[in-house]
Amino acid sequence: MEVTVKSAQGFPEKAYLSLRAGETRKQVQYKPGECFKFDCKNLPRHLVVDVFEKVSCAQVTLADLCAAKEGGTVQLLGRDGSPIVLDMSVKLRTTQPVPEAKKPRVSRHQAAMEAQCYLEAHSVQKVLQGMVHELLAKQPADPLPFMATYIQEHTSPDKMGNPVPAAVVQPHNHEESDDEDDDSPDWAMRDGMGELEFPGFASDASMQLPDLSKYHNIMASVLREDLSIYERLKDVRTSAGVTLAQCIKPGVDNKGHPMIRTLGLVAGDGQCYDTFSDVFLPVKKRWHSSNLKDCVLDANFNGEKEAAMLLGTGAAEHLLSAQVTCSRNLCGLRMPSAAAREEFHEAERILADALLNMQDELLTGGDYHPLRSSSSYAPKPRGMTRQMEAEFKARGQLLAEPSNGLQLSSGYGRHWPQGRGIFAAPGSSLVAWVNEADHLRLSCSVSGFELWDAFQNMMRIERMIGSHLEAQGQRFASSESLGFLTSDPTNVGAGVQASAVLCLPSLSSDPERLKELCRSFGLNPSRKSRTGAQKSQDSSQCHVWEVFVARSHLMKAEAIVGSLARGCRKLVELEMELKSGADIAELGPPGTATTAPGTVSSPDVMEEFPRDRCPAQMPDVSSRHSLAADVLKSDSFIYQQVKDRCTSKGVPFATCIKACFDNVGHPFLKTVGAVAGDADSYSVFKEFFDPLIRLGHPGNSLNCSHVSCSDWTQLCRDPIDPSGRRVLRAQVKAARNFQELRFLPACSLDERRAVESAAVQSLLAMSQDFKGDYFPLYGSESYQLKHGGMTEADEARLREAGLAFDEPDSSVLIASGLAQDWPDARGIFVDDCSKLSVVINELDHLSFCYTEQEGQSNIQLAFEHLCKVLHMFEESLAAAGWHFAKDEKLGYLGTCPSMLGTCLTASVTIRIPLLSRQPRFRELCKRLDLEASLSAGFQEGVWEVRNSTRLGSSDVSQVNAVINACRNLLALEALLEDGENLDLDSTALQNGR
Repeated sequence: MEVTVKSAQGFPEKAYLSLRAGETRKQVQYKPGECFKFDCKNLPRHLVVDVFEKVSCAQVTLADLCAAKEGGTVQLLGRDGSPIVLDMSVKLRTTQPVPEAKKPRVSRHQAAMEAQCYLEAHSVQKVLQGMVHELLAKQPADPLPFMATYIQEHTSPDKMGNPVPAAVVQPHNHEESDDEDDDSPDWAMRDGMGELEFPGFASDASMQLPDLSKYHNIMASVLREDLSIYERLKDVRTSAGVTLAQCIKPGVDNKGHPMIRTLGLVAGDGQCYDTFSDVFLPVKKRWHSSNLKDCVLDANFNGEKEAAMLLGTGAAEHLLSAQVTCSRNLCGLRMPSAAAREEFHEAERILADALLNMQDELLTGGDYHPLRSSSSYAPKPRGMTRQMEAEFKARGQLLAEPSNGLQLSSGYGRHWPQGRGIFAAPGSSLVAWVNEADHLRLSCSVSGFELWDAFQNMMRIERMIGSHLEAQGQRFASSESLGFLTSDPTNVGAGVQASAVLCLPSLSSDPERLKELCRSFGLNPSRKSRTGAQKSQDSSQCHVWEVFVARSHLMKAEAIVGSLARGCRKLVELEMELKSGADIAELGPPGTATTAPGTVSSPDVMEEFPRDRCPAQMPDVSSRHSLAADVLKSDSFIYQQVKDRCTSKGVPFATCIKACFDNVGHPFLKTVGAVAGDADSYSVFKEFFDPLIRLGHPGNSLNCSHVSCSDWTQLCRDPIDPSGRRVLRAQVKAARNFQELRFLPACSLDERRAVESAAVQSLLAMSQDFKGDYFPLYGSESYQLKHGGMTEADEARLREAGLAFDEPDSSVLIASGLAQDWPDARGIFVDDCSKLSVVINELDHLSFCYTEQEGQSNIQLAFEHLCKVLHMFEESLAAAGWHFAKDEKLGYLGTCPSMLGTCLTASVTIRIPLLSRQPRFRELCKRLDLEASLSAGFQEGVWEVRNSTRLGSSDVSQVNAVINACRNLLALEALLEDGENLDLDSTALQNGR
């Protein structure tokens, strides 16, 4: 069916026209002659016509329009009461009848979303809420007549004589029809993402404050010194109901790290800064006094002058892009960290209205896009489309759901994704995020030399929004003494942050010196992956860093931008000096490096454990949570036995144990806490490693030799899922290290390059079945055929395929020594089919991986191919005098003591939405000797399961165990699909355990 709107009289400028036939709605900004096309199985009786800016609605009888050959007119009332007349015609297209498909299963979440959309689209919920409110307020003797009268009074006939609720609002996103399946996760079922707060410390002050002596955040250090503060303020609330417990919950739920301190505090509304000033003020003071304490910043920078001076350095070659952001909150509403659902909705309504009513070239043609599955924004009650979501994600502009405990404890995930969204205009450098950590965050991103323009553009929009709010009786939350108020206490004041992306190939030759220089200039540095913004750069030469203004306390917005410009100018000047032949060690201001951003110098911060020699006395390990710490707690004499030993290759015990002492860890998520520096470490330090291995490999006494068998013909050949519907991917990985060289935590630059050279030579000589190419990481200078690393196109392709890997950012991995000389001699070999990949020098010398994800996703085939590759590779290495590290009892030796025996990981990605919701699902997986985790990149209910046993059984038996366990899981899923109620314990036993 085609509906053409030939002309319109009295149509508001920039208004939208929406037509709905049955359950399908089409919506566009109106143009004369607009044609709406509908694919209708059954011709609906009515056509629903909407004009909005929330202007008017009418229901049109299709039979009348079809009967009139020249079309007909439809009249609606405008906002001011003036008539809107549409001249419309309908043309029916004959189509072959389509057999009605079997109705798909509808999830409870999807059904609830559809019901909510229906009620909101027809304003039923608003009428019902009003009726119930009046009913309870008046409490009539006979409620039923009262309810009927109320509904009649609050509905009115439209121009065609059909009853329509008085507050009807029916606009809809024209890009996605009402009947499209919503495959978004059921956010409300996740901890901290629904109505209930994240499990942990209660925000209603009903729980006692725990012992803070082992906590490592600034809030804890303040309360530790004066516990009476909490007792005095715990029952106090702001006028909006925010408690101190709610503000300190992030710091109580997350103990922090002694080397990297966090704030541990969040504001729930603007009054928190006054009501709980005894906590907020000292926390703010300590943060700003400790962060870059040796760097003196001028609070009155002339930002425009500094930006102009930056251009004078010839920075265009090095300054790739810049970004300025601004955070604001609304008065009278709690901030996202403490907001109720209604407050999220109200903040969204106010800010979307303000952004849509701004007249500025940066906002021309812009629109507000609520997150997908959000039902809070009436014009788009199902949120943005999948396509729009993908576009925002590709540009790095999509609001991502909070994923770590600190964010969830802070309340940033509550009611997700309701009330959240993005405003963007085509071709504009400005983006606005609604209800992220603050009610509004504006961002303007430009090429580097337009830094001052970006700042002026962003602040102009901020002032326009502020003026619009004031005209509506609203304003941004601010304080005379503190400035603009944000949920993050470190950002109060100007509420502005500035960053830049620079290409510094010469300075990058000494990353630690570069970081020291950045901090002396008031900048926080971090490596950055290249993006499309850097396409003009020579990808084989540039080293890209992102720098942020380190401290904005008591600084005007202009001065913050000026600080960034000055720091970037100095870095560019030093880069140019190096190009002229200067020595990097002689550059920049003298002195020692300053305190790292995010850390605090205080008497109770532990010293870093040395890498080359153990202290005479073992440091206190009582507050450490790892398997290594457990070993030392159980027998502290072990430390005295091995602390002065070294292997024949010169690896000291200190290198192996450093991660244990440098990381507090978590009592419920224990890491291993130790690494092997070479193959001999397991025997030279056996008093330590043997009990550690027994803890990490339960049931293995180490009294027997490891069994090895990689004969793939002995695998169970029955398919895991004969239907082919539930298995999405099968993958087999194997880690290997060289016997003759030190492992990555202890190896030298030359040893790492020797691994790369020998491995690449063998891989490139593989048979035609596994022919491929080697891609060194961007910035690596070790592989002469690709000096400087892989190209930008190669990196993008590998990252899209999930094969690229980045510099370690985990404190455990860094303390273990796995980030040394990064990215030198690191890379990945990929075969022409992208099924085989071999990662070189990431965690182990080599990590082989073979993936099958087509058809049956056959794990048997993946294992067979991987065994063939390992056999060919080992033969090639032996011919060159190299061998894999191996032990009679421990099997193949990995860097991590958890990776011994087969060093094999066989994983299958399966779709089990019903079974995974069962309360004892994880216990079932443990009984089946499986580790299970939600699989990234797939829909809800898709899990990756893998073997949990590696030492003491053969490769074949481990893969067979995964095959049989997966068959059990899928059989249980089928039973649940058939509606059966299962006792997972007894059913698992009956199905083959």
